[in-house]
Amino acid sequence: MAAHPYASYANFTAVYSVNGLTQAQLENHYLPAGARYLDSRLSRAFTAPFSSNNLTVRDMNIYAAMLLFLEGRTSKQDDANELRGMLDGWVDSLVEGNGTMSLSDDTVLEATGAQHQAWSTSEAYTPTFNMLDPVEQAVDTDRLDAELDALD
Repeated sequence: MAAHPYASYANFTAVYSVNGLTQAQLENHYLPAGARYLDSRLSRAFTAPFSSNNLTVRDMNIYAAMLLFLEGRTSKQDDANELRGMLDGWVDSLVEGNGTMSLSDDTVLEATGAQHQAWSTSEAYTPTFNMLDPVEQAVDTDRLDAELDALD
């Protein structure tokens, strides 16, 4: 999980101005908690923690911090629900591979997590090497037949 937030106080205040929310509260609680929330949600498809040049995660950290503040400190739960819906949709889009993350050098990062399966030409066959004595190990006869058929 993130040891430090992806967004700064200056990043946050460029987007939001919240009465009663101090710089110390933001830097010591809401931004780090928002970063941990993002790490936990995005780590199914991306390697966390993220680099400091990840603009998408920086922006998401701002919204996640605001969401945590709204959920715990306001009577305007409609605002919190609207922000949660936007943030959850954004996270889901990234995790499902329907979106990319932007980096500060104009490159993009795509999901590479568990939802992507590696394809193998031998996945339908019994492995050649196993726990048997080496003398008893053999190539799957179905695989040999398939390769011989491919030559014809």
